[in-house]
Amino acid sequence: MDKFFNPKSIVIVGASSKRESIGGIILRNLLDFGYPGRIYPVNLKYKKIGQLDCYQSISDIKDEIDLAVLAIPAKVVPDVVEQAAVLKKPIKNFVIISAGFKEANAVGGQLEDEIIRLAHKYDLKVVGPNCLGVLNSKYKLNASFSKNNFSAGHIGLIMQSGALTTALFDLAESENLGFSKVVSIGNKAVLDETDFLKYLEKDKDTKIIGMYLEDIKRGREFIEALHKASHSKSVVVIKAGNSQKAKKAVESHTGAMAGEAEVAREAIEASGGVYVEDFLDFIENLKMLSSFKKPGSDKVVILTNAGGAGVLTTDLIEKNNSLSLKDFNLCEKRKLLKVIPEAGSINNPLDILGDAITDRYTRVLRCLRDMSNIGAVICMATAQAQTDIIGISKAIAQANKYCSFPVIPVIIGAHANKQAQNVLKPYGLNNFIFPVQAVAALSALYELDRRKSRLASAHFKFSNTPEVIKKMADNAYQEFRGAFYFRESMKMAEYYQIKVSKTYYFGDHSFRPKFPLAIKVDIPRLVHKDSHGGVILDIINDSQLEKAQKELKEKFPEEEIIVQEQTFRGIELILGIKRDINFGPVIMLGLGGTMTEIYREKILWLLPCAKKQVEEKLNGSILAKILQEKKIDVGVVIKQVLKVVKIAEENEWMRELDMNPMIFYSDRDPVTVDIKVFLAK
Repeated sequence: MDKFFNPKSIVIVGASSKRESIGGIILRNLLDFGYPGRIYPVNLKYKKIGQLDCYQSISDIKDEIDLAVLAIPAKVVPDVVEQAAVLKKPIKNFVIISAGFKEANAVGGQLEDEIIRLAHKYDLKVVGPNCLGVLNSKYKLNASFSKNNFSAGHIGLIMQSGALTTALFDLAESENLGFSKVVSIGNKAVLDETDFLKYLEKDKDTKIIGMYLEDIKRGREFIEALHKASHSKSVVVIKAGNSQKAKKAVESHTGAMAGEAEVAREAIEASGGVYVEDFLDFIENLKMLSSFKKPGSDKVVILTNAGGAGVLTTDLIEKNNSLSLKDFNLCEKRKLLKVIPEAGSINNPLDILGDAITDRYTRVLRCLRDMSNIGAVICMATAQAQTDIIGISKAIAQANKYCSFPVIPVIIGAHANKQAQNVLKPYGLNNFIFPVQAVAALSALYELDRRKSRLASAHFKFSNTPEVIKKMADNAYQEFRGAFYFRESMKMAEYYQIKVSKTYYFGDHSFRPKFPLAIKVDIPRLVHKDSHGGVILDIINDSQLEKAQKELKEKFPEEEIIVQEQTFRGIELILGIKRDINFGPVIMLGLGGTMTEIYREKILWLLPCAKKQVEEKLNGSILAKILQEKKIDVGVVIKQVLKVVKIAEENEWMRELDMNPMIFYSDRDPVTVDIKVFLAK
């Protein structure tokens, strides 16, 4: 893997003297950036390109080659890869820049499959195809068709989009961001994000890892690699490509509520990473992580020369689930009175008035330095006539040296931002042009540090399925049902000590109806029975029961009919399991009934999941507050979640489990009204 970033020799197949061609740009980038190794251009059209000898074929090169970069038509790529792989001194590492593979059409897909076959046959490592290339700022390597416009730094990038990588480089010039190693992974035919995450985790020049991913291969391995990397590095992941997939039909409320984006977020955050959905948030998080020390607490102080900006920032922090404003005690307020004008404010936010010059900022920051329990200071300035943006920026830079907490500059205005960035750059700091970005990135930094302190094991392995459950699953597979009958689902619930509403089948000798009742048809393949007329509620006497039974039998003559005693009103929750295609079993808990649309509150857990993780997420949630208001013991809910965790751990064959609703009470055990179990296809 190291030969991708530190090759002693590179062959460029498709090299050119034409400045506009991809092969020409890559060759010129290597030369202009100062690559210290040997370069071997390959192109039938040339004998020389500049001062370099040009080879007619890769087979003509007798020297040992560490890395081959291919910028040639897709249709000839497999042949060239095989030629290189069977040389006397075979080439093992390839960067395939060429497009026209699976992203293009079926023929391109076949070409990509051939590359994968060759990689397995000859033990080759391949980046791409359809990628930008690789870069290493320390080694002066730019084996890509990006400009040489990026600064050296400690951010490593793993990017699935070459275009967004070049856009990030362009923005990074003004945002004071520097990069260590960069790889554009493209179609990920052979090497993917997990391979390079493992590499950058061990790279001494990389302190922060940024990833742009449209899909995640080998989800469980990715989680384990991210979990390991998060102990020593900060990882920010922007996950795109969620909306279209989210529209796919799902078979249960659990599946619908645990959508792809939500599961990816849970996987990344539970493994110690920062998850973002917006490219601007991606940049702002990289700025925060690369520039500022960790906040020691969630308490934020706002320091501003503009009252309106202070109010806006206060609103942002009040709405934030992680941060809060620091309350100054009487002693601290007395100290602030000595450095803030009488017309200003010694409450948080600290308003030091529009005429504040550099000295006033410095005195307040030095006063704050000696106070306890400050997690961070957001230091704001708007450019008024007398405002010395350069001086204030220097004062903020110095404060980041003598304060134990980060002092985050928010210098508002286009010209003011440029001035601030020029001052802050030599200090390795960054300005945030608006408070919304500063607060969001600071919140992520604080949460990231908290998350790292409580990372659990990422390794998970399924346990054995209990024999009684296995027999039911085997029977369902043999009958090609894809789902359990209700009686089988009830039996599974009973095995795991989950109480289901009292249920009978018509014809049971033990049937003694206790009104009110509900009746429903038991068809495994019919997911939403109510929308197909398969459920009748609020039956209060024998004649209504007989009429309802007749109605369902006419609609579903071959199917069994279930009779259930209707339960008392309580808090309705949805609890279940979704088997994610990438990350495996996901436990989902959410509000059911009418409150689903009001709060849209849900909590996800990935396996492995211990009691501690369940307690931490549930106890700090809106859901817990709702339960407490209704005098329902949160501990009872935790016990039910842990039962479902056990189901997920022991039943690898399960695709989805949906208990909806499960009704919780303040004075009795919870009861599940409906339970569905779906088998993996």
